[in-house]
Amino acid sequence: MIRALMLKHETGTQHGDRNPMHGKNPLEIILKAAEDYNPDILLAPEFFLYNGGKPYSRKEKKEIEKEIAGKAGKEGRLIIPGTIIWEGFLGIYNTAPIINGTNISEYHKATDGGTSQIAIRDRLRVKFGKESGRLFKWRNLDFGIEICSDHAEGNIRKLRRKADIHIIVGCGMKVHDNKAIARERGYLLLCDGSYHERELTSNKAMKNNKGKLLPIKPIAHTPTEELYNLEI
Repeated sequence: MIRALMLKHETGTQHGDRNPMHGKNPLEIILKAAEDYNPDILLAPEFFLYNGGKPYSRKEKKEIEKEIAGKAGKEGRLIIPGTIIWEGFLGIYNTAPIINGTNISEYHKATDGGTSQIAIRDRLRVKFGKESGRLFKWRNLDFGIEICSDHAEGNIRKLRRKADIHIIVGCGMKVHDNKAIARERGYLLLCDGSYHERELTSNKAMKNNKGKLLPIKPIAHTPTEELYNLEI
């Protein structure tokens, strides 16, 4: 049994105090959730590490990732803290850190889906990732991850691989069943930061049952968290 916690916070590309994450401390939110629920997997939505201000520098990004890994990544916990907007060489990236215990890797969003709104405002270019989703292993399970519009484009499906757990971090994304890669009795987890159209964009946990993705209910939930048991 795997305990998966998805955070429920509205996120977005808005500038300044119009941004839903303005004035919030995402690191504190992640660390408190990890302590309160002790999950095996902890997910946050796209743009969770963006508060409407200047994109983080490469150094700041690495410091944030290391702090999360050092304080919440104990005992091999898998943490994907949404995405972070950061400025690299000649542009900005929309990146999902993949924190496996104290090991850190990352996946860069391969499509636009709103990142350019931040780039244009800051007179920067968007730098897109070159991968069609990212496949990785955790506790001998196969995982796949996409960021929002990557899923709409069916990017990870192009790899022609199945996963025990297919993760999507988004901000205004719905699940496209024909673009999912969860194998039979596997799961798809969508952690989404847009709550303007709840029937399309709220968090979703789904299990593949005979080729159909069926929603499962959380075992605990609050206005800001949902905890699921994954029987895998």
